[in-house]
Amino acid sequence: IEREYAVRVMGEVKREHVVNMVEGVMLEDGPARFSDVQEFGGEGINSWFHVVIMEGRNREVRRLWESQGLTVSRLKRVRYGNIFLDKRAKAGEWTEMTQDEIDELSTMAGLEPRKVPELTPDEKNRWSRDKNKRRPVTAMKKPRRPRREDS
Repeated sequence: IEREYAVRVMGEVKREHVVNMVEGVMLEDGPARFSDVQEFGGEGINSWFHVVIMEGRNREVRRLWESQGLTVSRLKRVRYGNIFLDKRAKAGEWTEMTQDEIDELSTMAGLEPRKVPELTPDEKNRWSRDKNKRRPVTAMKKPRRPRREDS
């Protein structure tokens, strides 16, 4: 199943880098390649690309760029198969899929499409509460300075 990522890369990306990654490179765990690479602009040493990969091995997108001496500074999955992911979703958030998306995903996985009941209002409320409990850690907070005691 195709996976598409938006990738911000630090460094000068040359045509030969892109050609290498599309033709395939050897990583520690075997050969890897992008099936498509599209440039999406950028400023200075940061360039944005959309890449499509057929597998999903551990950190494969980052390792492909690193094999060319380039550093990924931002990575976000934007599509899984034919399903485009919500741009507004933050790490750890989820969006309920439509029945059409479920049917498409089932077909891609070789399964029979089946009707999936929608969440009840109580279930949506519970999931919403649980989602707020499990927020991902995005950055370490600076320790607060101890208060100065007046003597």
